Amino acid sequence: MKNAEVIGALKPDFYFKYLADPGQHFFWAENEKISSVTINCEANEKYYIEGNASMGAWMGNPELSLLPAEVAKD
Repeated sequence: MKNAEVIGALKPDFYFKYLADPGQHFFWAENEKISSVTINCEANEKYYIEGNASMGAWMGNPELSLLPAEVAKD
C-alpha cells in the first residue's frame, strides 16, 4: 500500500495502542487476502479494532472489525 506504515503485528491474545491524529485513517492486515477498516477519527475518542483469522488455503486470513467501546477490552 502506498504510504503505508507498519504499526504492529497481529498475534493471539495481544493488543497494541496507536495514537492517531483526527481525520480519516485506513487500517489493514494482509496474508493471502486483505481485510481493512476505515475510521474517521475524532479528537479525544477511542476506537477499537479486533483482529481475527479465518482459514485460508495455506495460512490464516485476517479479519478486522470495528468494535463498540462497550464490548472492547481497554
